[in-house]
Amino acid sequence: MNNSTNKRKIVLELLSFLSISCPIVCIFFVWIYMYVKNVPAEFFHTVFWMPLVFLFIPVLSIILGTVYKKKGIKRANNIKIGYIVIVILLLEISIMYKSGNEFNYNEINVYSELIKVELPSYGKFNRSGEENEEYVFSTFWFTNEKEATKFYSSIKENNCWFSQNKLSSKLKVFVPVFLGCYDNQDNCYYSVYIDELQEHNIVPKESGTYHITAMLYDPNICTLKIIEYEYDYKS
Repeated sequence: MNNSTNKRKIVLELLSFLSISCPIVCIFFVWIYMYVKNVPAEFFHTVFWMPLVFLFIPVLSIILGTVYKKKGIKRANNIKIGYIVIVILLLEISIMYKSGNEFNYNEINVYSELIKVELPSYGKFNRSGEENEEYVFSTFWFTNEKEATKFYSSIKENNCWFSQNKLSSKLKVFVPVFLGCYDNQDNCYYSVYIDELQEHNIVPKESGTYHITAMLYDPNICTLKIIEYEYDYKS
């Protein structure tokens, strides 16, 4: 009888532990997944469904806590944690869903003449900012690893692109400070195109207002970032 009681107690403790720990773990699992998969912040909305998958875990925790309560077993934490985790998961879904708007990836072809290398066939495209705003941000995430690797090899061999350590102080003024790498700066490549000069990486000789297209490829997250803006340059 004692063995049966002990086993029952062990099972209850194990279920209690799992019903509390699993909901907490699932909160962080989504972010760990995005970190491992190198999902760019602009594309969090592409995995907004993931927290939905885990909603059943806190629901089970609440059900188990309710059953415990009816049987007089003190496991109120299951109910509290279950509701807290549901609220957090719903907040995660809301944040991810609103993180960006996805557009037709084929719009990358607009920039093909400026990029100067063969573009990957597959990817995702996010844009923020309108033509009448100061900055227009375009982010292309190459989802095919082989194509992304090929693209990176191509830009490293192309004269229109240069690495971070070759960014001159004069040209640096045309690269917005928020156009940066996710992790290792040395891996990233830049290119600056000025419409009025119709040249890459050339500093104007005269003062004036110029339309700049600053580009960055970050191989750490297989992402091409493009920023278009007007810049008042003084020579």
